[in-house]
Amino acid sequence: MTISVMYYNNKHDYNSHIKNKGGMNITNNLKYYRNKSGYRQKDAAAYINVTPRHYQRLEAKTPYSVEQFYKIANYFNTTIDNLLEQNADSPK
Repeated sequence: MTISVMYYNNKHDYNSHIKNKGGMNITNNLKYYRNKSGYRQKDAAAYINVTPRHYQRLEAKTPYSVEQFYKIANYFNTTIDNLLEQNADSPK
C-alpha cells in the first residue's frame, strides 16, 4: 500500500478532498472499528497517546499522521487498508 502525504491550506480543503474520494469514509470506519472492539474514545486516545478531545477530532475528519493510523489500526486489531475502505461495516 502506498500512502501519499498531502498538505491542505485549511480544513475545508481537506474535507472537500475526502468527499471527492468516491465515498471513502475514514471517520465512519474509525467509529465502526472502535465500537466493534468495544472501546471508548478515551481508551483509544490513551493507547495512541493523545488527549480524548484530540481523538474525538480524529473521528471528526481531522487529518491523521501515518503513525496515528498505524497505532489506531493496531489497537483495533485491523489494518490501515481496512480503515481506508469505502464501507467497513458493509458485508464483504
